[in-house]
Amino acid sequence: KPPPISLRELEKRHDPAAMSQHDYASSWAWVHFLLHDSEMSRAELQQQLAHWKQDSEAPRLSQLAQQKEWDLAALQSHLASSGQ
Repeated sequence: KPPPISLRELEKRHDPAAMSQHDYASSWAWVHFLLHDSEMSRAELQQQLAHWKQDSEAPRLSQLAQQKEWDLAALQSHLASSGQ
C-alpha cells in the first residue's frame, strides 16, 4: 500500500469531493497519529481545531507539525507500531 501523504500536500486539497481514497486515508492517519502519539500532540490538535473554528486564517497544521517534528517518518513509525 502506498505511504501516507504529507500534511503539506493534503492541505493543498480544497475540494473533499476531489479527494482520492488515499488522500482520505492519509488524512485520517494523521488525525489518528496526532490523537494517540502523546498528550501534547492531542492537545495541539484540539487547540488547532479551535483556532480554525474561530479564524479560518489560523496557521496551517503543517506549520505546527514542522515545529513539533511530526513528519512522515514519525507517522509511518506510529502506523507500523499500531499495526496499521
